[in-house]
Formats: sequence, C-alpha cells, structure tokens
Amino acid sequence: MKATRSKLLLVWMCLLVAGGLSHAATIGPDAFGYRATDDVPFSYVSIAGTGTRVLAGADDLVHLAGLGFNFTFYGTSYNTVCFSPNGLVTFGGCSGTFTNRNLTGDFIPSSAHSSVEVGGIAVLWDDWQFFQSGADAVYFIQVSGTPGNRALTIQWNIAFGFASSPQSVTFQVILFENNGDILMLYPDTDSGDFRSSGASATVGIRAAGAGSTNNRLQWSFDQAVIPSGKAIRFLSPASPHGFRHLVAGLFGHHPTHRHHGRHGHGQPDYPPFFHEEELVEADTSGGESPAAVMLAALNQDGTINANSRMASRLNGQSARPARRGTIVQMFGPAEDLILLERSGLSRTRSLPTVSIGGGAAEVMFSGLAPGLDAVWQINVRIPDEAPSGADVPVDITYEGRPLARQVLIAIE
Repeated sequence: MKATRSKLLLVWMCLLVAGGLSHAATIGPDAFGYRATDDVPFSYVSIAGTGTRVLAGADDLVHLAGLGFNFTFYGTSYNTVCFSPNGLVTFGGCSGTFTNRNLTGDFIPSSAHSSVEVGGIAVLWDDWQFFQSGADAVYFIQVSGTPGNRALTIQWNIAFGFASSPQSVTFQVILFENNGDILMLYPDTDSGDFRSSGASATVGIRAAGAGSTNNRLQWSFDQAVIPSGKAIRFLSPASPHGFRHLVAGLFGHHPTHRHHGRHGHGQPDYPPFFHEEELVEADTSGGESPAAVMLAALNQDGTINANSRMASRLNGQSARPARRGTIVQMFGPAEDLILLERSGLSRTRSLPTVSIGGGAAEVMFSGLAPGLDAVWQINVRIPDEAPSGADVPVDITYEGRPLARQVLIAIE
C-alpha cells in the first residue's frame, strides 16, 4: 500500500507540473495568487429596477456604498466600495478617472490626490456617461444569504460613450463574500463605435502598491475581446475554483471526464473515513464523509508546495515552500464525497479543524475540488506564528475524527 501511494503521489505531482494553465482562456496567477478565466457560464440577471439607482445623469462623479459585509481584496478586508460611471470599482478611496490605464504598468489614481493610488477592479474601464438621452444609471444591490455567503452586484445599465455613442452598453460585476471571487458579466458591449467589445477599455484587477508587489492581473487593455454575452471570473486564492485549471489530469483522469475514480482507473482504494452504515445515513440526509488522506498542496502563487521528500522527487522543479499568512490548497482522494455530488452540493457538512505546526489555522473552504471526481479540497491560511521548515505537520480533524495520516507541508 505504501509503495502504491508513493507512486500515485508522484504521478499526481508530475501531472500538476505538466498540466500548467491548460485552458487557453485562463490567465494568472499573479504574485498574490489571483487567476482569471472565461470558462464560466454566462448567467446574467439584471438588477435594474430592483437595485439602488445612483449616478443618473452623471459623467465622472463617484458613489461610495456600503458592502453590507466584509469583502477581501488582495488580503485587505473592506466594508465599503466606490464606483463611477466609467466601469471602475475602487477600494480604499474613490476614482472618477475617465482615461483607462494599462494595469500592468500604471496605477489607478485617487480622485482626491491623482498621485495617490487605490486598489480597484476595472470591469469595463472606459469613458462612459449617463447624460445622453436614453441613458439610465448605475444600480447596486446587496444579495443577502446566510452570513459568509452574501454578494454585492453593481450594474452599469444603458451607459453611453463620452461625449456620445451610437448605442449603449450594459455590464455588471458581482463580489462574493465567501471566497473573494469577482464575476464580471457583459450582456451588451456593442456601443456602435470604436469602443465596442472593450476595444478602448481596461478589464482587470490591481492592488494599491502593485508596482513593487506585482499584485495585479489584467485580462485586456484596449482590445476588442469582450463581446456581448461574455463572463469572466477572477478567482481569489481562497476560492475552490482555481484548481481545475491547473491540471491536465489527476490519478489518470481529466478534470472534465467524470467517473474514472469510481471504476478502478488508478484511484487508490483508501478506507472510508466513516463506517459503511454512517455513509448510508449521511447519503439520505444529503451529507458527506471525506476520506482520510491529503496527498498534495498548492501554494497561493500556484506553485506546488513540497515537503523535503516531494521536493527531492521533483528535483526542485516547480516546488517551493509557502509563506506565512498565505493560503494553501490541499487535495486528496475522497470517494465518499460522491455523496456531495448526488445531493448537488459542493461543500462538506462542516469545516474541518486544522492546525499547522501546532497552531490553529483558518479554513477557507472544504469540499469537492471543482471539475474533479471525488477529490477533497481544503483551503487553509498558514498562521503567522507557524514554524518554518521542510516538513511542518498539518493536523486535520473532521467532525471530531482526525485524518488517519498526518499531512506535511514546507513553510519559509
């Protein structure tokens, strides 16, 4: 069994290295760990008429709004957000700047002090206005669910180009509380002139101070690559969505090819985490019971986290220790998570308890790794007080039961 585990682990990690960013429409990660993909469904629901209507008749004015929850952007938590008619959302200050910039080399200036930069989301940053006849306004609405699972939607509804444009555009951004993801939706980007499809706009995200940290990820700058009906999701390091775009296979099966692990195609026969009768009970209640091994981990910047044993197998390639305060994604086979799929859920019944180097660690996500068959994923933030070393122990307990085997990760 040990030999089988070692062999499969090596195959998996090699696939992680070889897979890279296998989808052509996925970019990143940036230095912080954000990625972006357009491999997401276009599911647009207009909030015009139901959201709070602001900036009607405005050109370069700004509006500061409460989020209703704390949204984490590049590691900083915000409870307010500022936006303008120009398709730009900012944190830590407002910006009514109408001239879009290249986020890879330039910053987002504050309205109050043009030499001071603010962090921001360029949804479709261009010179838009709402004073033209037929224009509407910006709407925003907080969609409340259970605490920790709320979202804020901002919609630019029937905006025209400055000083005028033959046609209007409508687009939307949604900020998710639970994982810090950012979803951009573009129902109509045809302005009838040179601005159409984002040809004179910026789409991307950038943190204040990105000139020294490289915490920025740009999808496009002055390129007509944002057609009507497009959706782009910026995935935070805390999001469970990033993993499927990093690998071409796992234990011999492709992320989009379901069921392989259930029929003996290379997935190891680990014992279930609970007894059989408990699995049956969990199935009827829509619950789940993860298996008992975590095999691999990814650092926040997308590199493989490797303990000394794995680092030696990879000859030092594409493997590095994690930094304190960053998020690590851990993965392992969990055949019992099939029960999650049957019930249409993605998260485990409860979050596991995790300690790293003996210190309690914050768990961001626990559930099915998106796009993969019965693979358990746990996203956890490394405590600031965690010890450094090539083999720092990670102890995971799920609903009072510890994993049968201790996980090891490398920390700088």
